[in-house]
Amino acid sequence: MTSKARRFRLCLSLGCALVAAPLPAGTAYAQATGQFEIGVDQSNMIWESKPKQASIFAGIRAMGARWFRDSFAYPPNRIPDFVDVVRQAKLAHLKMLVVVLQDASDYDGADPKAENAGPAFKKRCGWPGGSFKLSRIDLTKFKNRLRGLLAALKAAHLNVDAFEIGNEYDWVCFNGDVPFGRPATAKDILIAKRGYARFLEAAAVTIRNPRFFPRAKIITFGMSHADAGWDENPPHHLPNPAAFVASLRNLDGQNYLDNARYRIDGYGSHVYPESNDIARSTIVTLAKDTAALGSRLPVWITEFGLRREQFPNRQGISRAQAMKVFFNTLAGAKRTAFGPVFYYNYDSPSWGLADARGKLLPAARALVRECHTCMSKAR
Repeated sequence: MTSKARRFRLCLSLGCALVAAPLPAGTAYAQATGQFEIGVDQSNMIWESKPKQASIFAGIRAMGARWFRDSFAYPPNRIPDFVDVVRQAKLAHLKMLVVVLQDASDYDGADPKAENAGPAFKKRCGWPGGSFKLSRIDLTKFKNRLRGLLAALKAAHLNVDAFEIGNEYDWVCFNGDVPFGRPATAKDILIAKRGYARFLEAAAVTIRNPRFFPRAKIITFGMSHADAGWDENPPHHLPNPAAFVASLRNLDGQNYLDNARYRIDGYGSHVYPESNDIARSTIVTLAKDTAALGSRLPVWITEFGLRREQFPNRQGISRAQAMKVFFNTLAGAKRTAFGPVFYYNYDSPSWGLADARGKLLPAARALVRECHTCMSKAR
């Protein structure tokens, strides 16, 4: 995929000035039906002003999405801000997917070391600070921080519908256990597996505690699929992330995906189609996932996106028309179940669904409309 590494997702705020996107007068917002529910990603909402947050949620509601996705990667003193983001999502009648990430406060020392920090990391990932190794996390500190969030959400009478445990941990930008600029060895992969397995287990057991959210869905990290044609030479990723996740069923004699204390409900996957070959590139990614993971559990596409400047593409189709191709491809895919499909993201200049004035673009309407249309055809 062309220059996907430069999207700078999730841990870096991308934004442009928006004004409120009003709801259509006298009408309820649309809802996607059939197999796919539509969601929208917007990273780092706690850093936005309250008016900007309100405009984003108004726009997402107006376009007809059903889900909202943001990440919790903050120290305990920012918990109230994140709880307020969840509150606003619920007021907009959106289901909530929370991405659980590591934070510096989960590690030993006043100033824990992140791997690969510096200009080369910034060029690759979009921020200079590096990424923390999951293998070195203090799980007690992590669980205490997560309990703080869950308790605050319960105290505010807010429900979280699903948790995604990690984000693109097969890529160096989000996981310091991934080698920077060289192929991963078998030892690297084993260290990364053990680090993520422990992190997944700690998060899932904490979330499923009866005091918190025992009925929330739990899915594995959204796989970046950086081995599927990115500009990754030398590599900065783990090979075959779906096989990496599948191997957690039997790691050191334990099943980290399904055991007596918790079981996962789906697999997170990020699907960014080639603009000039949308159907084929989507099928290739889904086939890799299914080959390694099977089809018993649904795949949650927690990120997909289409860059505005790449359309019209070589076939002359618009970005709105490309949405139709993408969802028709999903509807015809050889797997039985998908979770929600999340568009990344709402307001960035390249990937967004609204213009600089806050007006929804044709692709925003198509995101829900074409999903509904393709499912009507499939039925």
